[in-house]
Amino acid sequence: MREMLYPVAALRASASPSPSSSGFVPSQPVNRIRLPKLDLPKFSGKYDEWCPFFDSFNSLIHINASLSDVQKLQYLRASLTGDAAKIISALEISEPNYQVAWAILKERYDNRRAIVQSHIKTIFELPSMAKENITELRQIADGATRHIHALQVLKRPTTQWDDLLVYILSSKLDALTSREWQLSLTGTVLPTLKQFTDFVTHRCITLETSSKNKIVNARAQSQSNTKQQFCVAFVKAKWVFCKGEHLVYHYESFLALPVSRRIAETRKRKLCANCLRPANHAANKCPSGSCKICRLKHNTLLHLTVASAKSDDSQSYDRVTTEPAAADTAPAVVSSSVASSKRGGVMLSTAVAFVQDDEGHRKPCRILLDSGSQANFVSRTFINSIKVKTRSLNVSISGINNTTTRSFEAAELILHSRANSFSIAVDCIVTERVTGKLPAASFKRNVFEIPRNIELADPKFYVASEIDILIGAEHFWDLLCVGQIQPSASCPTLQKTRFGWILAGGACATSGLSTGVHFFHTSITNSQLHEQLTKF
Repeated sequence: MREMLYPVAALRASASPSPSSSGFVPSQPVNRIRLPKLDLPKFSGKYDEWCPFFDSFNSLIHINASLSDVQKLQYLRASLTGDAAKIISALEISEPNYQVAWAILKERYDNRRAIVQSHIKTIFELPSMAKENITELRQIADGATRHIHALQVLKRPTTQWDDLLVYILSSKLDALTSREWQLSLTGTVLPTLKQFTDFVTHRCITLETSSKNKIVNARAQSQSNTKQQFCVAFVKAKWVFCKGEHLVYHYESFLALPVSRRIAETRKRKLCANCLRPANHAANKCPSGSCKICRLKHNTLLHLTVASAKSDDSQSYDRVTTEPAAADTAPAVVSSSVASSKRGGVMLSTAVAFVQDDEGHRKPCRILLDSGSQANFVSRTFINSIKVKTRSLNVSISGINNTTTRSFEAAELILHSRANSFSIAVDCIVTERVTGKLPAASFKRNVFEIPRNIELADPKFYVASEIDILIGAEHFWDLLCVGQIQPSASCPTLQKTRFGWILAGGACATSGLSTGVHFFHTSITNSQLHEQLTKF
């Protein structure tokens, strides 16, 4: 029997498929790659963020069967911020409340019309460029591309919007980039959105390459000790009263003397009666200016009027107080003053903005807009109060009468407008003090008739306060916008800027303002400080 069954068993064995012929492969241990953890998607309540958030949270959490509703609700709370978090903040952590919370969010934010309008609004409100800047140029192109793609996902006919989108985006360009864009167009054919984005991409590459070349050239220039000159004044002069390098105008003791006593001290110390410095020249040959009252060749501080000749206690001018200078150096002051004038005063343009430090924090600063300065300046007190890196430099700063000094430190500051989304990078030279307080004396706001519907760049322009930053001619004209108002003859001109509306120019004397208040600002040598700040 065994001999008869053996051929049958052999036949079955040969007919049964082998592991190799059946395609079955024994399982092998697989090396698993450890992937990084995925962060929960965030949603702050902005409509243009809803679709990406919904897709991500729905895939990761909502349809995940391994999670309980309590866990899902905890994940949902952790994902929400701002207004979105407030909507479900009253719900307790429980199984039924997850579905309630998810339904509330969908009902509030799953609004197709609101989402589309939010994307379109963001495109319209993309920040405009003040000057050629690669970062701002990329923000325009990338922001537009992102929102247009979102609209395409929402099945909006964006392919038919090229004319409108090209016009909106090209209007955001600065003057130089806009000119290059127009030059790139040929004929009368309307440009497409792709043409515009291709132009921006090529422009960014060009700017990036040129900026690298500028850095290389700047380093080479720094190594060759090339000197740069900016307009501010600095002078050393020895005042013989203390045998130090101090100016006569820095001493209350001299300014407090009657005019006749000043003349006597000047003669006694053998000072020039015009410039009040130890000199070998006569007053009539002194290169300095003349008396501001009689235009004769003597210093204004030595002008002897009839009143002062009769009484040493009677003076015909307003006294201006100055601060003592440092022991070794006397830095030039860019300052303001209040001086007598029958025709009213002149307001200087001030603004308040935010400075962003290296950690992203913003601090308010007070700015003076000065088209007469070739450089931008920041006070050391302010630069020490924020976390901003400074860099070393070696520049020569020259001013009136060829007086010179040097500066060895500078910093790039990012300024953000309070009135809108405008921001600008300003390279500033660090100086001990930018200017004196502006205005020199506080006055009542209601002396000027200012329209209520405008946003002032400096809401407290009437309060005497320190100036932290001076913006010179490099950026001054880029900050101006179309819009100018002359409320009345007694009010300075209101000029619209990126920082809001500024007050600038002359104003007639009014009953509310102290008679003869006159604001004016200049960059002068210390030897001329008193006579320039005092007007008769």
